[in-house]
Amino acid sequence: MKQLCIWGHDTKITGRDTKGYCRACKSRCTKERRSTVKYDYIAEKRRTRESAWKHWGIINQDGTPFKTVDFDRRYQIQQGCCAVCERHQSNLGRTLSADHDHQTKIIRGLLCIDCNRKIAGVDDSNFLERARNYLGMTI
Repeated sequence: MKQLCIWGHDTKITGRDTKGYCRACKSRCTKERRSTVKYDYIAEKRRTRESAWKHWGIINQDGTPFKTVDFDRRYQIQQGCCAVCERHQSNLGRTLSADHDHQTKIIRGLLCIDCNRKIAGVDDSNFLERARNYLGMTI
């Protein structure tokens, strides 16, 4: 007995995902969905970023939830550059990340992915003090 996808393709050849689509059907459905007038890439990206910020609980200084408008405002203030290394977003491979304090959840600024990862590793103030003392002793 052949295993067929929803559209009748042999899934032993093409494979099948959890919803029953084979790879060919899934790419065709995705292309059809994206070709419709209602599909908006920018709006989808905005929704996913805002939902991530909401999931993480990132807030502004005044306690309001961090939104795309706030991101755009910070982007204009920083002139599209990372707050730490000051490289412009056009020179980076990705968009700037919203850096926040992990304890208070308050936004600090927009950083490139490299600076954001480095700061995330040393977000603990006790660690920074111990590292400063260590570096001061070895110099």
